[in-house]
Amino acid sequence: MDENPSARYKQTGCTGQTGYTVHILDEIIDKSVRQIFSKMRGIPKEQIITRRYEREVVERKNHLQTIQVERDKAQKDLISLKAEILACIKGESILPKETLAEMITAQEEKLRELDVLYESSYAETEKLPN
Repeated sequence: MDENPSARYKQTGCTGQTGYTVHILDEIIDKSVRQIFSKMRGIPKEQIITRRYEREVVERKNHLQTIQVERDKAQKDLISLKAEILACIKGESILPKETLAEMITAQEEKLRELDVLYESSYAETEKLPN
């Protein structure tokens, strides 16, 4: 083989260093880690805690809002199902009354579960200091 052994390790025409020994890599990593920790020391602990707390408050409020949206939709769906009862009585509904009764029961249960979830999430959110 007439090929230069170091040429086969190069993937580009780079003229810089292509290999590092462990002690050089250790120095680079050590320097990077020290820079990260020095930046962390510059931020007061109270500020870190406050930011985390603020994020948690926002997350809980968003969760509460999501539950409220689901609750509103479940309430509207239940109202629609109950409105279908009149059509069923008139014989104008495509749904059999047994199916309609099952759907209403299931929707009422879903709404009860969402109410419980909302109340517990609301109580947790209210416990947070302003």
